Amino acid sequence: YQQVYGPNGFFRRYTGNSKDPQVLVSLGYEREKNKSAVPTGNVVVHIMRSGNDIGAMKFKLTDNVYGAKTMNMVLPANTNELTVTINLKTTHNWYDFTIRMDGNDNYAQQYAGHVESNKQSFTDPLMGGLV
Repeated sequence: YQQVYGPNGFFRRYTGNSKDPQVLVSLGYEREKNKSAVPTGNVVVHIMRSGNDIGAMKFKLTDNVYGAKTMNMVLPANTNELTVTINLKTTHNWYDFTIRMDGNDNYAQQYAGHVESNKQSFTDPLMGGLV
């Protein structure tokens, strides 16, 4: 596996093996739909096929800390991309979740951190003992 650490709680962990699905998973910030393009405080998960497998792929997004419900995501057959926005309002823009693929116990990608916006920021609720 590989781990990446950065400032402000930024953390990524990637685990898997040669049987991983042929997909690319990325995480970005949702942005306001005006000229400023300021981050809203939410994150956007983007899943894209990178191979020839055209069947449906099922993923689970599990919150590791903040108590959000597990989210089931499906990349339908013959569809190349899936985009899901995760609302982080209740966690003050903090996130920590893992994405796994159904049927592949070795594949997991964990994303944690904080989305900065033009709004006042709060301490991580986990670190503050609120979770």
